Amino acid sequence: MKMLIAGQWLDHDKKIAVKRKFNADIIDEVPEVSVVDVELAIEKAILGAKIAATLPVYQRIDILNKVVKQLSERREEFAQLIAREGVKTIRETRREVLRGINTLSVSAEEARRINGETLAFDSFPGAEKRRGYYYYVPVGIVSAIISFNDPLTLAAHKLGPAIAAGNAIILKPSELTPLTALKLAEIFLEAGLPPEILSVLPGEPQKMGDQLITDPRIRMISFTGGTQTGQQIAHKAGLKKIQMELGSNSPVIVMEDTDAQSASRSCVSGAF
Repeated sequence: MKMLIAGQWLDHDKKIAVKRKFNADIIDEVPEVSVVDVELAIEKAILGAKIAATLPVYQRIDILNKVVKQLSERREEFAQLIAREGVKTIRETRREVLRGINTLSVSAEEARRINGETLAFDSFPGAEKRRGYYYYVPVGIVSAIISFNDPLTLAAHKLGPAIAAGNAIILKPSELTPLTALKLAEIFLEAGLPPEILSVLPGEPQKMGDQLITDPRIRMISFTGGTQTGQQIAHKAGLKKIQMELGSNSPVIVMEDTDAQSASRSCVSGAF
């Protein structure tokens, strides 16, 4: 597959092999993204952010609902793709597709509830008849970086809210599992998303540089991955919004009266 930059599917001679994790068979290749590609994606996203911010809420909802419909109709295709490029069983990937559908459905619902609030100012003498208000506006360009383990769910967690809130987004999937995110991007374009709003760059981090973290034109970073990488991002990001989900949090309490075999199965499934 090719990388996506603002509606254009671009390729390079240098490739990254996407391998089946259980036997190392090559199932596809993606281009090796460079710093030049990242710069192009950011430049395109500047226009994309302006388009996204003026996109009426009903159109954002309509796009997300069309994606949900397409994903629902093609859920087995996506489940098979996740299983081929990822580390999950087919039963687990089918559940992941359902979670992705739910995430995008909720995003469509929340798009109509991005409201502000009015505030009474009469806690201070002389302000008895004064009120203030605030409302939410898009942040602009969102840089979204995700890990390998949930390639559809994590992409949906980034794309759904960013688009619902009227932002442009550059999605950087793991180079180990990039195909699902690229396939999901196809559906977004088919659903009518203005192409400038979305880019998907499936390269290796060391070949792409730190632009998706440090560039001041990017106004928010949404990252899911390891704690050490999260610390590095926070150190380099500068003055921008940062949202992270780091590491694993898998505490388990096994009570005396439990079924040990059932508890063991649940612990393995929940933690791994």
